[in-house]
Amino acid sequence: MGQSNNTMNVYAISDIHTDEYDNAKIVKMLSTKHFGANDVLIVAGDISANLEILRETLEHLTSCCKNVFFITGNNEMRIRKNEKDIFSDSIQKWQKIKHICDELNVNIRPKEINKILFVPLFSWYSPTFDKTWDGSERYKSRWLDFSKCVWPSDLVKKTKKNPDAIAEFFLKSNDIESLKVEDDVDVITFSHFLPRMDLLPPRFLLHHKTLPLVVGYDGIERIIRSLNSKVHVCGHTHINFDKNLKGVRYVQNALGHPRERKSIWRKFEGDYVPKLIYRKQLLTGNREEPKSL
Repeated sequence: MGQSNNTMNVYAISDIHTDEYDNAKIVKMLSTKHFGANDVLIVAGDISANLEILRETLEHLTSCCKNVFFITGNNEMRIRKNEKDIFSDSIQKWQKIKHICDELNVNIRPKEINKILFVPLFSWYSPTFDKTWDGSERYKSRWLDFSKCVWPSDLVKKTKKNPDAIAEFFLKSNDIESLKVEDDVDVITFSHFLPRMDLLPPRFLLHHKTLPLVVGYDGIERIIRSLNSKVHVCGHTHINFDKNLKGVRYVQNALGHPRERKSIWRKFEGDYVPKLIYRKQLLTGNREEPKSL
């Protein structure tokens, strides 16, 4: 980490949940020594529902790395008890978060850096992602988002007829149609939620069998393919992976919750660090997608 000024490294992290003490300690160990002057850090959602902690964490990350990109996760959309008089719904809170990011110079919109176009994809999940879904809504009682996230009444009405409505709302907000990608520019996309079901382990290995209903949306994958993305970073499941599927590299590097770190999917070899997903030599233009640090 922290290569020379002739190198550009792109790192990825997600689900750092710095409202948990142990996680905050880990993240605060990151410093400028971990990043070079041209490096980029992608944070693929779920820092905290607490806006003070969100701001503090983003301030710290921007003090470590010059170019920080962030995309909101489901945790950020949850309305906390002390926010009920501040935000009428989660969309209002989302707008506030985007304002905080602008204040801190955290990138939340597409931006080209050294012939790499970084494309954040605001998104949400839909039960239609799970092709075995029978239309029942019983699964909602298991997941906190359905009691903590509050949606505008018109959006709620749309979900009655179209279960993809919230996911479609967020994807349309990205205004992908206006993007123009030059032939000599590589694209790196990122979302909080999964774009493909095959990024999950088989259902029989999942602790929560309804997890596939609340993790992704097929529309994300369509955008990835339309942009000819080289690498896609996501988070949310806390199940890390690094897979090449049909010409795209998919990466999750979630810190997750402290209690999860003993599970088969969450074991770390050594310390948790940002994962190097892309490297470019700026003088020669040579680029690579490293397998590991």
